[in-house]
Amino acid sequence: MEEQDPPGEPASNGGCGPLPEGSPEPDYQSWSREELIASLRRLGSSLRQERELEDPLRLVYELQVHQVELERQNRELRELQARMEASRDLYADLYEFAPVAYLTVDPEGIIRSVNLTGSGMIGVERDALIGQPLFDFVNPADTSSLQNFLDTMFRERHPGFREIRLAGAREPTSPRTVILEGIRGTSLEDGTMVGRLALTDITARKRAEEVQRRAKRALQALHEVHQATRSFSDEATLLDHVCRFLTEEGGYNLACVATRKADSDPGIRFLASAGATGYLDRIEGALRWG
Repeated sequence: MEEQDPPGEPASNGGCGPLPEGSPEPDYQSWSREELIASLRRLGSSLRQERELEDPLRLVYELQVHQVELERQNRELRELQARMEASRDLYADLYEFAPVAYLTVDPEGIIRSVNLTGSGMIGVERDALIGQPLFDFVNPADTSSLQNFLDTMFRERHPGFREIRLAGAREPTSPRTVILEGIRGTSLEDGTMVGRLALTDITARKRAEEVQRRAKRALQALHEVHQATRSFSDEATLLDHVCRFLTEEGGYNLACVATRKADSDPGIRFLASAGATGYLDRIEGALRWG
C-alpha cells in the first residue's frame, strides 16, 4: 500500500524538516500510528542526509587540527634532540678529556670502561684495558690497599680516598702516584653493581715535595755542621758528630768524611763514618782520589 502524506502536513515539505513560515502546525493528534511512524522515518532519513553532508567537513577540520598538532610536536622533538646531542657532545668532551682519569670497575676490580685520560695515565691503550683487572696496573706493593678500598666502596658506598702508585707501564723507573676516589653505583647497561673511580695524578706534587724535603734536610745538615764547628775543637769528635747527625736525624743512609792517603797514593782513607758503613768496606779499595 502506497504511503500518503499525513493530513494537515503540506506535501511540499515531505513530512520532514521545518515548515515554511506562515504554514499551519500539523494536527498530530489526528494522525494514526502508521502515519506518525512514517513521518518519523522520513525525518530520520533527512537527518542522516544532513549528517552525511556535515561529517566530511568536520573530518577535514579535525585532520587539519591534528596535522598542526603533529607538526608542533615534531618541531619540539627536533629541538629537544638538538639539545640532547649538544649535551651529549659536551659530556663526552668533559668525560674523555678531563684532567682526571675515570674508570668503571665491577666488584672484582675488572675494568669495564675508562676515559682517554685514564688510558694515558696508566700507559695502556683503552681497548687493551677493557676486561682487565685494575690490579695488573697498580704497583704490587699497593694492591692490598686497592683491594681494601674496593671492598669498602662496595660495602659502604663512600670509601674516602687512597693514595696508590701505578705500575708504570710507560715510566717504569718513575711510576705515577695517584689519589684514588670512588663511589658505588649501578650500571646503565645491565643494572649490575659497579664502582665509579676517579684517579688524580699527584706525581708532580709528590716530586716537588721530595725536592723540598731534600733541600730542607740539606739546610738542616749545613746548619748543624756550623753549630758543631763552634762546639767541638777536636777534629775527630767533630767529624764523628756530623756523620752521626746526618744519618740519625738528617735522614741520610750513609755519611762519611774521606781524605787522600798520600800525595803518592791515589787511594782514600775514611776519617769518620756513620750509617750503612758496610757499603764503604766493599768499595774502599776501588775508590780513588781522582
